[in-house]
Amino acid sequence: FLPEDHWESHYDLSLRLNSYMAGAATSCCQYDKAEQILRGISDRTRCFEDKLPSYYLLSQIFKAQGKVNDAYNTCSFVLLQLGETIPESVTSEAAKTMVE
Repeated sequence: FLPEDHWESHYDLSLRLNSYMAGAATSCCQYDKAEQILRGISDRTRCFEDKLPSYYLLSQIFKAQGKVNDAYNTCSFVLLQLGETIPESVTSEAAKTMVE
């Protein structure tokens, strides 16, 4: 078992173990448990880059639950944090240009 202060004393190990637990919970369709673990990771990580895998998994959980708006909002938040802009609407022509 890890000590009480494991996030401070064993940060990398705590991050990996919690990420594995969230992934395992997701694989077992225990989405509430996975979400709880991911939120704990988000609260304790030291930098935004350490949160990225958690946000990705969280968006996948929302997608699996049919919570498309939550998945979109999570992805939008991440992109905005990374300095990307998200247009409010996109024409077919603009979408083709973005993909090319």
